[in-house]
Amino acid sequence: MRATAALPVALAGTVVAAGAALLATAGLVVSREMSWDLLFNLAGAWHLANGQVANVDFHDPVGQLYFRLTQLGMWICGPTVAAFVAGNILAAVALFAAAAVAAATRLPPVAAALFMLFPPLLVLMPANIGDDPTHFTFAMSYNDYGWATISILCLLLFLPRRRPTAPGDWVDALVGGLLMAALYHLKITYFAAALGALGVAYLVEPHVRRPAWLVAGGLVLANAVAPWNWPYLADLAEVAARPGAVADYLVVGHLEDLLRTSGRDQALCLLLLAMALGLFWLGRASWRLPLAVAALVVLAGALLVFNTQARGLPLVLVAAFLLHACLRDDPVMRPLAAAPLVLPLASVLVAASSLLAYREAAARPGDLLVVDRTNLRGLAVPAGDVPIRNGEEIDQDDYVGTILEAASLLRRTANGGQGVVVFDQVNPMPFVLGRAPRRGARLWLDVNFPWPAPATMFAGVRHVLVPRQPTYAAVTSKALDLYGDYLAEHFPKRTESPHWILFSRAP
Repeated sequence: MRATAALPVALAGTVVAAGAALLATAGLVVSREMSWDLLFNLAGAWHLANGQVANVDFHDPVGQLYFRLTQLGMWICGPTVAAFVAGNILAAVALFAAAAVAAATRLPPVAAALFMLFPPLLVLMPANIGDDPTHFTFAMSYNDYGWATISILCLLLFLPRRRPTAPGDWVDALVGGLLMAALYHLKITYFAAALGALGVAYLVEPHVRRPAWLVAGGLVLANAVAPWNWPYLADLAEVAARPGAVADYLVVGHLEDLLRTSGRDQALCLLLLAMALGLFWLGRASWRLPLAVAALVVLAGALLVFNTQARGLPLVLVAAFLLHACLRDDPVMRPLAAAPLVLPLASVLVAASSLLAYREAAARPGDLLVVDRTNLRGLAVPAGDVPIRNGEEIDQDDYVGTILEAASLLRRTANGGQGVVVFDQVNPMPFVLGRAPRRGARLWLDVNFPWPAPATMFAGVRHVLVPRQPTYAAVTSKALDLYGDYLAEHFPKRTESPHWILFSRAP
């Protein structure tokens, strides 16, 4: 690697390593919002850690890569909540390497270093994209992974190397293919967006219309439909085949998200589009630049609609790097080249501030409830009555308290809680207790997802927990409506506690 490329890699790598260290050495996993979604990830990883096969032995439309990362974390630090942080750091390292390949050969040193920081810090940031950076949560982290991964892919697709070479084409296509494969196994919506980006780039970008990218795209598509992925496709098809599934998904809080995006997001998209069109109108850029920026805006909007996220469009920040490269290569416009980089720099600074605030919060846990038993040990949530996030139905400390109460109930059963179903969105109990999870489980129960027949739902089940204070009452109500009669016939009530009713299978 040439010295001019090695320097930004070294500088950016140092910053990413420091961010990872802030997470790794915090000592606690602080979760101020949607802690059940973190447990969803840990539950999936626990299935994998027990030798089960995703979409065969357990089912969910989210790709297995999301759980594989945490499974790797369990190999590093054992079956605790810290495993998620370890997997998160591994993802950041991999994305840093991909970003370095993409940026070092396309951007000048300062911009390259900034881009190398952008995806990994997006992943390391312990808050949802677009939210207050101090609202710490690891919920829906597949969005962080997805935005970061597709951002690197789009830089590869829409910005050619400064010094093209045939070997370089194959390196780019290899990295791009791996990124697309990762998106496929992460969340299918991001993979669909990646295919859209590849299609647009193939039509308008000469450096993509080369054999290397054709081979990469063909292999990615072949993998997507290969027999080993048929169970994954079957789970996706089951969700999509439900009558009205797409319409319900768009209506239930997502299509309006696009219309309710913050003025900041809307202004950002308009600003980037206006700059690209202005450069084209002035004859300072080819028609490919505004088309690429428009494609990024459309893809970002589509991803916002089809994912559970209210705001934030990090993919459009790739357009800032395209604009910078255009201005930097024009002797007349070069004095303005730094202006677009203010936007991704702001994103990097927000992520860095979130990591610093997280480390400070973990170091001063006085206002946190810290779990010291079960596999949840090390989890820290806000203690006492705090405002509940819009859409949530239970405090974080109340939720964690109910899970620990459920663990105590199950430990008093004859088999220590083996084979349990929870009538709530997530069933974290096998992970919490360290018990082998049953086969055939659904990782996430949702009113808009298909529900299996009772014989399938309760195969291998010994106990059923019904929460008095669920995370989402509609799911508990639907479960009781669908399975109440089966429960009454096969699972007599065993005992009750302040927050649970425990049913156990009749002898």
